[in-house]
Formats: sequence, structure tokens, C-alpha cells
Amino acid sequence: MKRRFISALTVVMMMVFSIAFVTPAIDVQAAKGICDNSNASAAAKEAAGCNDTRSVNTIVQNILTVVYWAIVVIAVIVIIIGGLTYVTSTGDPSKTAKAKAAITVAIVGLVIMFLASAIINFVINTFKGE
Repeated sequence: MKRRFISALTVVMMMVFSIAFVTPAIDVQAAKGICDNSNASAAAKEAAGCNDTRSVNTIVQNILTVVYWAIVVIAVIVIIIGGLTYVTSTGDPSKTAKAKAAITVAIVGLVIMFLASAIINFVINTFKGE
């Protein structure tokens, strides 16, 4: 049962990441064709984002945002599963200990993620000059 859940969660996460990273690549290829076309109108080039000059900082922050949300979703799922295990443990010490450990690990993971986020944002803003 647990292996099936982990497998299903892995498949869902892979689908989310593939959509998040493949879709922009497809859009970039389509926009590149419009940007390279000298017959395309100025409005079409503007709509395709030919004049878009995104900085590396913006791209890194967008990728990190996706990663942060994935971590938060996984932590919430682990906390819910730990809570359900704790409630249904019926006094079994081993199940209670596993549930407490799962909840503790999820909360510690969230704290580490938030601290890492603060450090990364500080570094990025320092290089931006803000």
C-alpha cells in the first residue's frame, strides 16, 4: 500500500515537473520562429516576446518557486499521512512512533526549506544590487 502511494506520488510529481519545464521550451521554440521571421509584424514579434530580456535572476527565482511549492505540497501530504497514521494507531507504540517521526521530519524539512529560501533570496538580492 505504501509503495503504491509513493509510486503514484512520484508519477504525479514527474508530470507536474514535466509540464512546468517542457511547456516553456515549446513556447520558446514557437516564439523563436516568429522572432527569426523578417516578414512578421512588429505586433506579432511583441506578442511572441522577442524583446523579452529576462535576467538569470528571474529565471532562477521562477525555478525555485516551483521547487518550493513542490516541497510544501509533499510536506503537507506527509503531515496528513502522519496524522492519519497517528489517529489510526490504536495505541500501538511502533505506529505512534512512526507517525510522530513522519510529522517531525516534515516540519523540520519545511523549516529548512524556508531558511534556505531566505538565504537564497538574500544572495540574489545582493547580486541584483537591491
